[in-house]
Amino acid sequence: PSTKASIEVLHVIRSSSFQISKIIPMDCRQSNSRDIVKLADSIKRSCDALRKKSGVAYEVQQLFLFLQDRFKGVSAVAFKKVLSVSSTLNINEVPMSVKDLHYSFRQLHDAGLITYLENANVMKSWIVLDQATLLSRVTNVIFANQEFVSAISTIGVVPVSRLFQRLPHHNPNMLAQLLCYLEFCYEIHDHEVLQLISQGHTPETTHERYLFFPRLIHSCAPR
Repeated sequence: PSTKASIEVLHVIRSSSFQISKIIPMDCRQSNSRDIVKLADSIKRSCDALRKKSGVAYEVQQLFLFLQDRFKGVSAVAFKKVLSVSSTLNINEVPMSVKDLHYSFRQLHDAGLITYLENANVMKSWIVLDQATLLSRVTNVIFANQEFVSAISTIGVVPVSRLFQRLPHHNPNMLAQLLCYLEFCYEIHDHEVLQLISQGHTPETTHERYLFFPRLIHSCAPR
């Protein structure tokens, strides 16, 4: 087979589209050839362009700095909390309206600076500022705590209220949204399934919600 190859160097214009930057014929047997150097240089330029296109606006950067300063040490904060706090401040660089905040949080989420848990009702959305610490606490309670694992049903169903009992300093709705977003679990919405669950479990709240954790299915569970 031929040892020559035509290398098509691509760079991202948008997250879902590509454009050919340059076609470089090269001999792959020569690792330090002039064409290899051209290829490396073209890739570098393409990556620089990608970084510039994926950057966030100055105003959004200021919002991120505001979040870090105002909610230092907080793992997650509600959208409505950020809105209420920002509305009391006079910071021209930070977007204040609901629409601006929603758009800015999406940019920060796409940039990997926060995890934005969107809700159909934007006021019920959450901004996770320290996902690593929060996940460490949650996984230690759910997956590493044998007492918790033993106390739940053998089919991996966990009431959201049970999470709140174990993690009382965190909002249960936020925890449920985060765990579902990360696909650790799935919220059960099927009415018939919910009826079956409620027959063997007395709900601790009027509108109890249930999460299904495949990882928590006991090995002795009926098949």
